[in-house]
Amino acid sequence: MHPFTTRHPTPTAAERGSMAGLCRAAWLCSWTALLLTLCGATPAQDVMDLLDTPQPEQTQAGLDIPDEPTPQPRGVGYHEAVTAFHDKEVTYRLFVPARYETEQDALFPLLVLQNPGGRPNVKRYQGWAEAHGVIVVGINKVANGMAQHHKPRYQDGVFKDLDAIGVRVHPSLRFTIGMSGGSADGERFARRRPKDFAGIVLQGAGSPPRNAGTEHFCVAVLFGALDPIVDITKTLEHADAARERGQHVFVRIYPKLEHDWAPLEDQLAALTWMLRQSRLTHPALSDEERASYRDQMLTQMRADAKIEDPQARVTAAAEWMRVRALADTPEAQALAKAWVDDLLALAKQIDDPVQRHRFLMQSASDHQATIEAFREVVVWPISLAIDELMTHDDVRRDHELHVRFLENREAEWRAGRDVQKLGEVVAAYEALAADAGDSDWAARAEAEAAPLRAWLEKHAK
Repeated sequence: MHPFTTRHPTPTAAERGSMAGLCRAAWLCSWTALLLTLCGATPAQDVMDLLDTPQPEQTQAGLDIPDEPTPQPRGVGYHEAVTAFHDKEVTYRLFVPARYETEQDALFPLLVLQNPGGRPNVKRYQGWAEAHGVIVVGINKVANGMAQHHKPRYQDGVFKDLDAIGVRVHPSLRFTIGMSGGSADGERFARRRPKDFAGIVLQGAGSPPRNAGTEHFCVAVLFGALDPIVDITKTLEHADAARERGQHVFVRIYPKLEHDWAPLEDQLAALTWMLRQSRLTHPALSDEERASYRDQMLTQMRADAKIEDPQARVTAAAEWMRVRALADTPEAQALAKAWVDDLLALAKQIDDPVQRHRFLMQSASDHQATIEAFREVVVWPISLAIDELMTHDDVRRDHELHVRFLENREAEWRAGRDVQKLGEVVAAYEALAADAGDSDWAARAEAEAAPLRAWLEKHAK
């Protein structure tokens, strides 16, 4: 038996119904927006203050709740509605991985979820958490429209409850993820208690923390280029500044995505990266603890190098190659070499030289930030394979069009919502379509330009 209590009320039939839950969430969001409008505020005010204004030190600890006896224990798994023992207004959703039962002396990383509606979806991350041995908690009620000074009561209340009922949460390996106001609330929570956190995933709001004590943070920025809440230019500037402060930063900007979640697979990849990176670099961890994590990772890397399916092996290797703290190890170098060998072998299975060239170009583009740390092992073999294909006239022509396409994509996400720059991007796509002739690059360029033209027609007035 393990320390989680049964003191929360049993969910009603309506609460167990997913459609009913969605309806309630939509109703809540609608009324929140209406109330904010009537009060002269907008939901964006919950997130905009993190973009341009100075970030003051925040030290509020939440409610001073008196100590009470530890409740009776409860098992692992998913728990829909947990009520905090010290404060009945504080409720949360909880998932505990199966290995909690077998690793009796271990302290487990914690992932904290918040969302703008105050009903975080813990189950979305349950599979990842089970695979990586992470406890997940979703904080209820903290939502857009709640006064900022009230939120620490619920955030700190959950941490206090986890401690009170004896959940073995690692004191430093804690991470937060959310979207929009949930992202902003997570960033504030981590900024307010930097010693308790190791990383944050930002989506639709927030920026890498700039206050003292956050230099060790891993920060993943997953933003839509057309997000009306986010200024992409400033986001990139903040990311560069965060790197200079010593933070580990992962940035992915999605062309044409507005105010929405990043793809789930990218969220999970970012969480995997920061979990591994933090275990090797967090200053609060002892040398022995970091060494133990390092040994575990190297063992797993050797095992992943033996995965039979080439595509699965490539995917696993790419995730390890993101962890810069391991880049100089023989295991990482060997895995990188195996990655490029597998990639080249997959390319050779493509008979058409033009399609083979596209596969190599796209692979290099998708993993550009990853493979830079392995230039001799990875970059040069891919470049050589591409050069060998350039003896074909049709490949050279396709290469020119492909390079222009990739340059346009980068210019697009760097433009953000700048109307003039996006107009230039549309013109570049149209020129590419015209020059591509009967190549399928014409259709691809037009497919990229069309939604941008529609967006410009809507927003350029």
